[in-house]
Amino acid sequence: MKSIFFGFALAAHLMSCQTIQSEQRFQMTPSLRDSLVHCSLQLPSEPQNILTVELSFPATSDHAASLNLKLSQETSYRQISAVITEDGTVTFNASEKDRLLVSLMGKPKVSHLDREKDTSSATPCIQLVVSTNNQKPANCQAVGTPAEGWYQAGKVIQHSHSCSSELLTCGSAPQKGWYVQKKTNKKLLKQEECGRQRSGLLCKTMGQVTGWYRDQDLISVDDSCMRKSVECNGIGTTSEGWFTYEKTSPQLLVADTCQSSRNISYLSH
Repeated sequence: MKSIFFGFALAAHLMSCQTIQSEQRFQMTPSLRDSLVHCSLQLPSEPQNILTVELSFPATSDHAASLNLKLSQETSYRQISAVITEDGTVTFNASEKDRLLVSLMGKPKVSHLDREKDTSSATPCIQLVVSTNNQKPANCQAVGTPAEGWYQAGKVIQHSHSCSSELLTCGSAPQKGWYVQKKTNKKLLKQEECGRQRSGLLCKTMGQVTGWYRDQDLISVDDSCMRKSVECNGIGTTSEGWFTYEKTSPQLLVADTCQSSRNISYLSH
């Protein structure tokens, strides 16, 4: 009887271990798929050098990540592809001496890779929502007036006289709220009447050519377009056209749930 009891106990223990292990396996969630993860970390081998990295997640795979890397002393980004392991981590070389790890389990965080993959002293990353299916986007309105600022569904988030040169995006980590990014390196891509066009421009690769496309038509070759954004500016003027720009690292502007159903006008006072 003891041997039978021991056998049942051992089987139960093994099954519980398997359950725990399965729960710890990484699974791509819709909220992570529809987000951008921004991390920043000081490199141990070069204390004066700060690395910024942006992770996005292709729809073609549940275990792939696309990374844009830039050191503070560099003028351009590096684009690399990486694999998300079963424990939800992404490892990559930040420099010749530094290998970093981003953990995507729970709230994203970045750390220097050691033998034990210890993330106890990791730096939190910022996770921005890029899909607006669940909440209305924030828009810069009333430009040039005392009421200029960020609005959502007609309600003010915060007054700002610089919002026309910035972006405001809802973030879910490390704190829920609105994160602001400045637009930098703004350049004219193509001068044309873009305000009435039904389709915008997308950065993609067709064949061997990477650049800005309208549907299947190549508008401009740009090997680095994946780290840029594009917008139509100057609508109704002689300078109307498509402009590209880069974005600075996000900074928390207002802690909030980003839900438009609640009156949040008090945040502007």
